[in-house]
Amino acid sequence: TMVSLTIAVFVGCYSQGTDIVQELSQGVVGTVWFKPGYDGEDAHYALAPPDRTLRPLAGATIYLMRYSNDDLNSRNIIATTRSDSLGRFEFRSRPGTYRRAGATTAVETVVLRYTPGDTVGLDFPINVLSVVTIRSGEFTEQSLEIAELVPQ
Repeated sequence: TMVSLTIAVFVGCYSQGTDIVQELSQGVVGTVWFKPGYDGEDAHYALAPPDRTLRPLAGATIYLMRYSNDDLNSRNIIATTRSDSLGRFEFRSRPGTYRRAGATTAVETVVLRYTPGDTVGLDFPINVLSVVTIRSGEFTEQSLEIAELVPQ
């Protein structure tokens, strides 16, 4: 009886462990990019526009939220992370469709107070919003781009 009890406990733990490994074997990875802006109507930039090369943005906060066609205004945050010194971030999650929102206070950018089609104000300001689908066993590469707000 002791041997069968040990086997039952081991099988139960193995099954639980498999679920945990499966849950962590997919997600989304990417880079938060900062896009410098400039006033295109400023005559100073007509002959020599500034370098608008994308730059990695460290320290941006990225939110992973549930996405549902039934509730487009869902703000159910599943996870939060910050971009590293190279602007990289990673979320591990179960397969499904999610919204990703990015926010920073490091640079002056456009701030979204509402999500598209939404009339309820956001609980926190965001600078970029996108939808991502996570497939079983895969890491989806999908970056975020935050553009600089330039006074006109």
